[in-house]
Amino acid sequence: MRLQRRCTPKLMLTEIDVGFKALIARTGQRASLWILLGAWTVCVAASLIWNIHQEQVAIDELAYMRADLAIEKDMLYRRWASKMGGLYVAISDGVDPNPYLVAAHRDITTTSGTRLTLVNPAYMTRQVNELARSEGLNYGHITSLRPTRPETMPDAWERAALLAFEEGAPEVHSVEFMDGAYYFRLMRPFTVEEGCLTCHAAQGYQLGDIRGGVSTAVSMDPLYAIERRVRAQLTLGHGLIWTIGVAGIWAAVGRLWRQMEQITESEEEARRERDRAQSYLDVAGVILLALNTDGSVALVNRKGCQILGDPEYRILGQDWFSRYVPEPIRNDAKTMFRQILSGSLESSEYVESPILTRHGQERLIAWRTSLVKDDSGALVGTLSSGEDITETRLVEAERERLAARLIAQAREVQRIIDAVPETVLLLDEAGHVQLANPAAERDLPLLIETVPGPGSLDVGADDRVTSHRVTVITHLAGRPLNELLAPAENGLWHELHAGERIFEVSAHSVPDVPGSRRWAVLIHDATREREMRAQMRQQERLATVGQLAAGIAHDFNNTLAIIRLHVQMMGWSAHLSTRDREGLAVIDEQISHAARLIQQMLDFGGRAMLERRPLDLEPLLAEQVRQLGRALPDGIRIELLRGPGDVTVLADSARMQQLVQNLSLNARDAMPDGGSLLIRLARIEQDEIDCTVCGHVKGGPWVEIAISDTGTGMTPEVRSHLFEPFFTTKGPAERTGLGLAQVYGIVKQHEGHIQVDTQAGRGTTISIYLPVLDERTHAVADALPSNISEEEGNLKPE
Repeated sequence: MRLQRRCTPKLMLTEIDVGFKALIARTGQRASLWILLGAWTVCVAASLIWNIHQEQVAIDELAYMRADLAIEKDMLYRRWASKMGGLYVAISDGVDPNPYLVAAHRDITTTSGTRLTLVNPAYMTRQVNELARSEGLNYGHITSLRPTRPETMPDAWERAALLAFEEGAPEVHSVEFMDGAYYFRLMRPFTVEEGCLTCHAAQGYQLGDIRGGVSTAVSMDPLYAIERRVRAQLTLGHGLIWTIGVAGIWAAVGRLWRQMEQITESEEEARRERDRAQSYLDVAGVILLALNTDGSVALVNRKGCQILGDPEYRILGQDWFSRYVPEPIRNDAKTMFRQILSGSLESSEYVESPILTRHGQERLIAWRTSLVKDDSGALVGTLSSGEDITETRLVEAERERLAARLIAQAREVQRIIDAVPETVLLLDEAGHVQLANPAAERDLPLLIETVPGPGSLDVGADDRVTSHRVTVITHLAGRPLNELLAPAENGLWHELHAGERIFEVSAHSVPDVPGSRRWAVLIHDATREREMRAQMRQQERLATVGQLAAGIAHDFNNTLAIIRLHVQMMGWSAHLSTRDREGLAVIDEQISHAARLIQQMLDFGGRAMLERRPLDLEPLLAEQVRQLGRALPDGIRIELLRGPGDVTVLADSARMQQLVQNLSLNARDAMPDGGSLLIRLARIEQDEIDCTVCGHVKGGPWVEIAISDTGTGMTPEVRSHLFEPFFTTKGPAERTGLGLAQVYGIVKQHEGHIQVDTQAGRGTTISIYLPVLDERTHAVADALPSNISEEEGNLKPE
């Protein structure tokens, strides 16, 4: 026995609802009628258009056949006449001797005295066409691009056809309007045959040439009249067929409408009875679901239909478990249902189980189930009430997800802060550290070492300053924390000094709960930046001094050139005494010394003339080491260390020798008690080098020349002025010229860089980095002309 519904009068639907639904049904029926009529009309119209098109094709084919027959007739008797050599006819009013015909026996007289003239095929064809035209028959015309008489001149259409024949066209036809009517025109070519040469050989024709053509024009008026009659018949017949079809469709649809109205009325009555019974169930805000013992749906209320997404008629009778229970738990749900029916499982037990909606979504339902029995006590199924708790569970899951997200974001913020290369601190008003990044382990020990008095920093047993071991900060680099939290005088940061390190501190208030205040403190190590700015200022100062020195050197060069010229002119005099000549020699020697100084100034200012060529530095340095080994004191040991790689550069050989000599002599002076001088030469692939004057320089590969000594070294103060012209730590009697300033200028003219590593009492290493000569630069250098260099002491006025 299955669960049954009781039929009761309608409660939910009013008469207005019924009328509205009937109006919707009638509107759909009318739309279907118009669709059928439209489809029938399209079919009949397509058939009519197709038949009319076929009639037009037939008319065109008939016109072509008539024109083809006329052309073939003209061509046939023309070929016959050409084969016979022409035809003699009596001379009359209509037949005159052909003045264009060149023949030995054109005109003859019979024995009876009748005068005859030879009519060639073209003449005969023309007369036949004129006769046909005078009697209203097909109009023919023989023509050529080189006509012998005016009557055979082609019109525009015939000329276009003759030109097409010369391109290989076998024939030309079309419908044309002429003489007030439409004609079907067809034209075919004349080919020169043996008989044609009698009359046309003089025109230059040969066998097989296209000599002209014959055309015919068939009037289309009779054919168009036939076409109009047939078209009218087709239109009338298709109109009759369309009318009969419309009447049949109208009658069939009307009968179908009446049947549908009867069915609709029956269904509406049944629906009214069903809706009243359903209304008692639909007022419930939970799912009410009744299942038969086989698991099919016997009853479902409106709430259940809304959640499942199916109308009631699609749900009733369906196997609940196969259609609305997700696959992973389907077998378990069936087992539980059978246990409830058998009594082994309490029917009123609270169960949370998902269901599957029509659109494939899962909804979580909290079920309470009871058994349903008939009047005899026999079990007929189950009745379940279910509450949709999907949103509740989603809210709970979302709450948990947001909590996990907040935790993850906090960890992400911590990771970001940890990745910041600067010290980041979060302090409360009392200076307690609430948050710190790993950079604090690097910077805080330097800043807190200067704090007067104990108790400002709590350090762990392993002496590592970490965020959880620093408890409170009261001073940084000897300055009170409250002073650092206040705005800086420059509006940007406070400056702290910890030994040779310089730090910039900025603090910002963090919005917090009322009554409390926290500070975000950023500590930036600005030591390297300050050094870079100092190097940039030094580079700018050297560039300015170099321009000044170069300008002065040019002016002195001109002056010394004039002095040397006059000294040389005075030396040419034969009346000079020995003492005067010795004085002139001293003057010339001092001029040479001044010229060398000028050359050094030009090198420093980057204005010297260079002869840059591909230069392998290894043999050049080897020769320099040999020469310096003989010139240096015995207490100084010199050594050349060659590294791997090609060491070819684009350089001036003389300037490279001067560079190595100046650096080696400086190293010698720094080792008065002897020592070791090491010259290293190698190719390096370093992407970044540390230039003493210009800071970090990216690029590479480089050729490195490093000259190291074990001498006295330099203090930071000396190093800051190392490349300035005329700066020296030697006494007045020991000064030899510009020295390292000339080295600086030579390196810059070769697009190189200088790095100085020195410490007082521990020696100095000066490294020169020159760009490696690649193949492209090598090719460009070989193509350049040689520059004329100024030899030392050879002055030329400018």
